[in-house]
Amino acid sequence: MDQHLNGKPNGHYNGTVKAAPDQMQPHNIEAEEAVLGGCLIDIDAIISVSDFLTPADFFLTKHQWVFEVILHLFRQRKPVDMLLVNDELDRREQLDAIGGPPFLSDLANRVPTSLHTEYYGRIVERTSSLRRLITAGTQIVQLAHDDTGDLADIQDQAGRAIFDALDSAVRRDFVTLAATMDAHIDRAEYLERNADALIALPTGLKSLDNLLGGGMFKGDLDILAGRPWMGKTSLALGIAL
Repeated sequence: MDQHLNGKPNGHYNGTVKAAPDQMQPHNIEAEEAVLGGCLIDIDAIISVSDFLTPADFFLTKHQWVFEVILHLFRQRKPVDMLLVNDELDRREQLDAIGGPPFLSDLANRVPTSLHTEYYGRIVERTSSLRRLITAGTQIVQLAHDDTGDLADIQDQAGRAIFDALDSAVRRDFVTLAATMDAHIDRAEYLERNADALIALPTGLKSLDNLLGGGMFKGDLDILAGRPWMGKTSLALGIAL
């Protein structure tokens, strides 16, 4: 929001509230590109972000379009590759607007690995949440300066504005059984089709997998060490299970 409304500092106001210009809106273009690039080279990357990212979370419209197509293909159980994403964008008459096939190739070439896609996705999610809060704050200021309505009405609209800004983040913590089953089926089918190309073997412990960069890699020697009675056997059995 403009710190000096209509040129008057110290909060003086004459009836106009300015929303933050685009360049002042929180965003991270590099993180958005990393998410899209990761999804284009590895379906596991899509699985890692599809449960908390939506196309609207992306700052650039062309990034929204690409992610929407990626999710569409993924949910239709279709392969997500450059050719099919190109074709779907062309069918929607959006391919030329984003820069054509070279734009998608550039996205894929920007990321050497997809292992950190979820981390970048969380950055995109955070900046999107901040933008929604800014929008809600601007609406609330406008409502507060509009003294023509009933106070209870204004308070109710202000409450709805802040709730809408937070609602997306809150709802993302709740996943339906159908969505959970779909994600597990998608992953199981992918692993079955690509058993020979599996990059890392997950331990089943998300925090440990994150520390290991995705899990236990073929050809590596992973040593589980610790003092007696610290839980080494229990951990090893848990991973095996």
